Amino acid sequence: MTAQYQTETGTYDYETSALMVKLCVPEAEMSWSWAWNEEENTATGSQTSSYPNFPGNSLPPAPSIIDEPERAGLTLSGQATLERQAFLATLRLDSLSDVPVQNIRVDIRARNAYSQTVVDGFVAIPEVPTELGTLAVGSSLVKEWTLIPGELGITDPAGEMYAIDAQIVYTYNSVVYTTTTLPALITVLPQPRVKLTFSHNQPNNEGEFYLQVHAENQGYGIAKNLILDLSRVSVLPDLDGNGRGLLFDLLQTTLDGQTQPTAWLFEFGDMQ
Repeated sequence: MTAQYQTETGTYDYETSALMVKLCVPEAEMSWSWAWNEEENTATGSQTSSYPNFPGNSLPPAPSIIDEPERAGLTLSGQATLERQAFLATLRLDSLSDVPVQNIRVDIRARNAYSQTVVDGFVAIPEVPTELGTLAVGSSLVKEWTLIPGELGITDPAGEMYAIDAQIVYTYNSVVYTTTTLPALITVLPQPRVKLTFSHNQPNNEGEFYLQVHAENQGYGIAKNLILDLSRVSVLPDLDGNGRGLLFDLLQTTLDGQTQPTAWLFEFGDMQ
């Protein structure tokens, strides 16, 4: 059966079966022996009576203070960086006419080894199509784009060939023209795919615990100069509503078991 009793420090619950009963038998008709188990925070013992009963307020006093560990949350907010392959595309336009070339717009296109146009295969910075405005008489225009390969599904460590060209649309003497540059060949290597897994153990008696970060490259390319910066770590204080917060001190940093400078910085290097 289960029952409760009230003390100055709060209500404590005890469970002996699934039956809930009330105090209904005079104390003279029963005998009982109960003791308080401070480690388990329970009252244990036995009783004898003609009806189901519980000794109610006759229980031994509960501990006046029940110590609970203070809780705080650790929030990891960081940034993982690595070096990726990118290409610099440069276009130069020179004026060879006595009439300005207007409304110049450039689009960068990519084709694979099968001469198929690759849509969304590269990220161009700045975005394309790009408006270049007017090429004045006797002047030049130079524009650069950074091309970053996307998920092209490349698995060959030697990479795959792509042809890059620029399609130029412009207005000359009030007539709209379109022209395309000769293609430039580039070799795109397979991309890395890094998975980060966080884990930790429970604090010991001194409040110390380990936070572990496991990095795994699941892609076909090399993750070059992989760095994980967790220096923006923060604490969520007062989870118990007691108005007090906890602070975390970083004691040691290791990488593959080797001691590193104590910092929220993990330099993994190149990962195959």
